[in-house]
Order: sequence, then C-alpha cells, then structure tokens
Amino acid sequence: MQFHSRKPQRGENSLFYMRPMSKSFYQKLYLSLTEPLRPHKRAVKALVFAEKVLVGVSMAAYAALVFYAFFRLGVSWQNAAATLLLPAVCLFLVSFFRKIFKRPRPYEQEGAKIFPLVEKNAFQNSFPSRHTACAFVIASVTLAYFPLAGGVLYAVGVWIAFFRFLFGHHYFTDLLGGATLGLLVGLPALLLI
Repeated sequence: MQFHSRKPQRGENSLFYMRPMSKSFYQKLYLSLTEPLRPHKRAVKALVFAEKVLVGVSMAAYAALVFYAFFRLGVSWQNAAATLLLPAVCLFLVSFFRKIFKRPRPYEQEGAKIFPLVEKNAFQNSFPSRHTACAFVIASVTLAYFPLAGGVLYAVGVWIAFFRFLFGHHYFTDLLGGATLGLLVGLPALLLI
C-alpha cells in the first residue's frame, strides 16, 4: 500500500494540521468500514455510482427549484434572488475557508495512514467538504419552499457526507464543517422566502 503524505508548508496555518481524531480511532473506524469492501470491486463501483446519483439528485433538485422560483407566478423576485444567491454565497465561503485552512486530505497525512477506498487526485482543500456544504445549503433553501422535499434532501446530504468519508476523501470534521456551513448559510432562506 502506498500512502500520500505532505508536511505543512511555511506560512500555512499549522493549527489545522492537528489530528481531527486520534490516529487509532480514525484508522480503526476507517478500516472497519472499508476493509470488507476492498475485495469487491463491483460493490465499490456501485457505491461510487450511488454517490454520483445522490449528488445529481441534489443538483437536479436545485435546478428545478431555481426554475420554480424564477418562473412560477406568485414567487417574488426577492425570493428568487435568495434562492439563487444563498448557494452561491455558500460556495464562496467554502472556497474562502479552504484557502485559509489548507487542510490536507486524510490520504495526504502520515498520521492518518489510510489508503483511500476511491482514488482522488486532489490535495489539500479538505476542510470544509464542498459536496456536503452544497447538499445542505440546497436542502435548506428547498425546505423554505417544500418542507418534505427539503427533509429528503437533508437525508441525501447525510448520505453524500457518509460516502465522502467512506471513500477516504474527508475526515468527519470536514463533513461536519461543510454541513454546518450549508445549514448556516441556507437557513436564512426560511426567513427570506
């Protein structure tokens, strides 16, 4: 097995190189989830496909919501603008925080000692999780229009977060940070819409 590792560069915020979980706990948890799957390539491919479908569901729901907000009679332009702008603000904040924290992904850190279930060529930018933040902000904005659909999209967001952890692309704290950011940016939609 080959492990990716990278040491903090000069000038990077070393605070975020602290281990998000104890090494043994993270390793044990990650290995207990992934080792049974490694011999089953088809199962791993099915999980990757399932994650892509869930991301697609979230994005399609958002596209439909934007269409609804802009073209349905009776929805104000302010509501439509909030529907469009809140996810954009979330994406901006994710990019901003990633530039500040420059947190390595689990497969980059020597202390994590994991080999990701699904290879990824991205480095750093682990905190916060963009996939999770987007899923949660979309669910929050959807909740303002359609509560049931918003609840379903929150469940989709939780599954997306689980897959990102399972694939070895994020620590749990990255996912928690992404979900929190998505909620904080998206929940004002309940007041605005």
